[in-house]
Amino acid sequence: MKIGRKILFALALAAALGVAAFAQDTPAAPVEPAKTEMPATPAAGAAPDLNIEEPAAPASIPDRAVDANVFRRTPVIDGSVKDGEWDTYEMTSSYQSYIDWDSKHLYFALRSADVPGNFYVVIDAKNDGWYRGDDNYIFAFTVEENGTHLKSVRFYKTGDGYSPASMVTGEEHAKLVNSVSKNDDGIYTLEVSVPVGIFPGFKMFKPGMVMGIDLTKQLRTDGTVERPSECTLVTKKVAGMGNLSLDFAVADDMIARGDTLEAKFVMKNKGGEDAAVSGVVIAGEGLSESFISSHKSVYNSLKSGKKAVESIKSVIPQDMPLGAWAVGAEVLSGDQRLGAGIMSFEVVEPFDLDTVLPVKDVTSDFSDINLKVKIKSYRRAKLHGTAKLVMPEGWECAVPEKKFTVSSKGSSVSAAFKVKAPLGVVGKVPVKFIVTADGVTKEIEDSFSVVAPK
Repeated sequence: MKIGRKILFALALAAALGVAAFAQDTPAAPVEPAKTEMPATPAAGAAPDLNIEEPAAPASIPDRAVDANVFRRTPVIDGSVKDGEWDTYEMTSSYQSYIDWDSKHLYFALRSADVPGNFYVVIDAKNDGWYRGDDNYIFAFTVEENGTHLKSVRFYKTGDGYSPASMVTGEEHAKLVNSVSKNDDGIYTLEVSVPVGIFPGFKMFKPGMVMGIDLTKQLRTDGTVERPSECTLVTKKVAGMGNLSLDFAVADDMIARGDTLEAKFVMKNKGGEDAAVSGVVIAGEGLSESFISSHKSVYNSLKSGKKAVESIKSVIPQDMPLGAWAVGAEVLSGDQRLGAGIMSFEVVEPFDLDTVLPVKDVTSDFSDINLKVKIKSYRRAKLHGTAKLVMPEGWECAVPEKKFTVSSKGSSVSAAFKVKAPLGVVGKVPVKFIVTADGVTKEIEDSFSVVAPK
């Protein structure tokens, strides 16, 4: 059932009327505006050269209306913003920008009726102050008239304040950033994904995280930025009219293929009169509608002070792509909409891996060296599999392959291996683990250091 557009329309309508709007882990906040058509032809003029240290804009940049609650959803980075694929960050008369996230990436996009020229993604990952720490980045793009683009990354590693020496060109970071741009009949599109591994100390993004983020076409005259806006990573957005309060509840939103998404949509009438609720529609929202079961419940009304709960259950099919998806709910009164909401969940592999290797240098004698791979299960049933260790030539391992069982979802086990170093080996030693379970094979690589005996 196609309710994605209706849900977004209801959210935008609720915001426009000034009724209740909520986002996870934050107080009332703006919701996603409705889409508008952009002009069909680009403005004339070539894209400016990419140089974030050159003057690019007035010293004072006006306040803008942005949605600071960043919804969890995984778009495809292919240079095409599809209906129901992205969530709007800002909309102006000439361009529309988007932000989404999942556990492993931040996603950004721009659609412009003009040749956008320079476009900047500004991130203070720990939200601890611009030019403070080692987590401040400017991802800079120049979109050309033919639809291609150039990219560069600057990261700022500093202490308590800005200094020119703190600016570092992040060539290795730029290689990790996936970006695609197109010119489609005069509409210029740029899509970007930034992996979590770029940011020091981050292993995964989680709901409730607050980050400094901005998407802009202009910097200050000195090539720097104002402090980015505080943005919160959220997994749900709801809006109800009048005294109708809406919410989602889900015990587990990381779902392996073959397992069942189980959640609840909760309505509560906080008013002194009955609410004229005639029905509730539950379905996949956006691109998930072909994978998620849908249903409609009929109501006569919702009594004053009462609540109603709709159960959401849908088996995640084996062909559903990995990533974050959304399920939506829409509250009806006849042919009118009283409220709507979207909640995200993430389709994940049946297990994840981590390594446990010696932290300190190991001496190259005949002692055993302990190496482990940690397997965390996302399956509700028991997870059975095998773990194999691959070492460089000359290393000894009596049992290089072991079986394991993880008893339940969220639990972990470690497969432990003992190895001996060849005589005279020193330096970095690469290690690879190959783990197979539930029909999926994953590899993880790491290294440890060996030094000569004293």
